[in-house]
Amino acid sequence: MEKETNLKRLKKGDLIGIVSPSDPLENIKEDKQFDSGIKFLESLGFKIVLGENISAKEPEKRAEDINKFFRDIKVKAIIASQGGDSAEKLLPCIDFESIKRNPKIFLGISDITVLLNAINAKTGLVTFHGNDIKRGFGRNPTAYDKNEFVRMLMKDVKGEIPANGER
Repeated sequence: MEKETNLKRLKKGDLIGIVSPSDPLENIKEDKQFDSGIKFLESLGFKIVLGENISAKEPEKRAEDINKFFRDIKVKAIIASQGGDSAEKLLPCIDFESIKRNPKIFLGISDITVLLNAINAKTGLVTFHGNDIKRGFGRNPTAYDKNEFVRMLMKDVKGEIPANGER
């Protein structure tokens, strides 16, 4: 049986919040790869807002951005800036009840998977394992990357995910 999501799909003009659940972004103003990932999303027609604590070292601060964006009705999706090795430290600080009341797209990869799984287990929200901003969309995203992002998060196409290169 297919699980229903009650998530609204993205459309051009929507606001996407960028968070750093794992490793904080350092030297963000000089990070060309991160900037390239932001430009990729903007080229699809999205508006972007960065979390206030995207460079914070403290897990509690980085969790604040996630909680704030889930509560903000203007933010339609939340995407991780990058992976790393410390996302599990945010778990005690995540407001799962707020997430349950305000479902929206949450996307990330690498150790962000711990948050994807925890959010799904504690709230029932379907989360998305996929490209982050810096190392996914910031490294010359392919037509496959773009097509899958649009297909899954904008068009709500269900079914088998084609292997890279089969589309």
